[in-house]
Amino acid sequence: MFFIIYLIILFKLINGEISIRPPGIGKNNSIYILSLNSPLQLDCEVEYGDFDDIEDINALEWVRGKMKIGNNWLSIYTQPKIDEKRRWLRQSLYIPKITEQNSGEYKCLFFDDLQKTINLFILKNLEWKTKINKIGAQIGQPLTINCGAENIPDEAIQILDSKGRAIEEVLDNNNNEVVITGAEITLTKIGKEHKGLKIRCVAVRPINLKNLGLSEDLDINSVDSVHTDELDLIIDVWIPPKFDDHFSSSNHRHYAIPGSKQLLRWTITESNPPVKIWTLNKDGEILIEKEKIKIIQNLNETTKPFFAILIENVQDEDYGRYTLTAHNGILESQQTQTLVITQPPSQPKVFVDWVSSNGSVSWRIEEQKQNKNQLNVAYFWIVYKQISKRLQQQQQINYFKNNSLKINNKIEETTTLSNLLSNTTISIQTYRVRRRKNLNNLYEIAGLEPFAEYEFIFVAGNQAGESDPLSFNLEIIERNKRNDKNNHEEEYFGINYSSKNYFFNNYFLFLIILIYLIKSRC
Repeated sequence: MFFIIYLIILFKLINGEISIRPPGIGKNNSIYILSLNSPLQLDCEVEYGDFDDIEDINALEWVRGKMKIGNNWLSIYTQPKIDEKRRWLRQSLYIPKITEQNSGEYKCLFFDDLQKTINLFILKNLEWKTKINKIGAQIGQPLTINCGAENIPDEAIQILDSKGRAIEEVLDNNNNEVVITGAEITLTKIGKEHKGLKIRCVAVRPINLKNLGLSEDLDINSVDSVHTDELDLIIDVWIPPKFDDHFSSSNHRHYAIPGSKQLLRWTITESNPPVKIWTLNKDGEILIEKEKIKIIQNLNETTKPFFAILIENVQDEDYGRYTLTAHNGILESQQTQTLVITQPPSQPKVFVDWVSSNGSVSWRIEEQKQNKNQLNVAYFWIVYKQISKRLQQQQQINYFKNNSLKINNKIEETTTLSNLLSNTTISIQTYRVRRRKNLNNLYEIAGLEPFAEYEFIFVAGNQAGESDPLSFNLEIIERNKRNDKNNHEEEYFGINYSSKNYFFNNYFLFLIILIYLIKSRC
């Protein structure tokens, strides 16, 4: 039975033919001239109409010498494939990276009856004048790219982009100034838009095939050939490390109180290549981590790199200039932050400027400087809360109760007493208002209730800290009194306030501010 199948296959092989794609050069298209390190794929196919009788698709195979090339080798391997309708069979030869050891003769065989022989010849690589694949320059500077190769004339060099277009046309269309001299191209001013741009250098060199010792396989007119070599380059744009000013104060000055904790932080917002190393100097000398100074750093490329020092207990020797140098392997940048001794602001001066009848009070708040190292006040805290109702209102309630028998209307009595009692409820809510220091030093607080006593606390603040609090008790006064002489009603609205600041000679300073409003009635 096997003999019959074999005869059937032999009969079909009479019309079969082996082909290899892509074809080579020479008389039988069997010569392949390759460069070192280049990849290779050759597809060997046999087609004769029907493969139903073939169970082993590896009947088509690649052989080097007497060794069959398998499909599980590393540096060279094969992969079979058969048409769904079983009309052709293919065995592909793969060499991912050509070496000198890959040169020589190869055969594609089908049952040892059909075969085709090829020869691989490996050329030495061109010696390109640019030795690296990634070239760059600092942003804003010119960049010259040399696509030349040793022993190759400039006219045999082409400079293309990744899509095969002339590079000068691509860059000119983007309004970039380009200068081409021989095999060199110069970008007069490199920008961020050039980062990642691919340049393809193409060199065409003549090949004398007879010098390869393959003259038997050559046609009479195919003595010379050409070989194309390519070098792919990528443009890089170098950007010096850029510091973020968000984490440093204006002019990079920090004000610290002796004995306080202080953090100095530097953050990089942009750098190409990424920052690789930091160097910190204190007043010109390299600073290293010690017991009371902790160094914190992060060079993670997925987040913003930062460098920080934490001084646990600021002492006299800690004040001065801290200069951080960020290196990215090509460029470097510096930022200096200065730690300056200072004290928090002194207690502010506080006066009442005016009072309105709608429950508003305007405070005049002025800063006091005790020495030249103190910073200007940047803001004031005004904290206030209601602490009691006026005693006069309680007296009104007592008077109302004592005279309630004289009131005939019980509903009116209940309503009036209820209103008076509800007004004695004390608000325990504390209001905190932060006001930026202004030029006229006036700050208004509205919404105060009559017949109530408030506690006000004033605090001045800036970058160095906040002052000791200055406290006032303030009473809202409101009463009506009839003047029998001219039958006019006089309305008084004002405040009493006393200071709890020990800098005042009198602990309870009493002040009554009255705004006199006369309403005429017929």
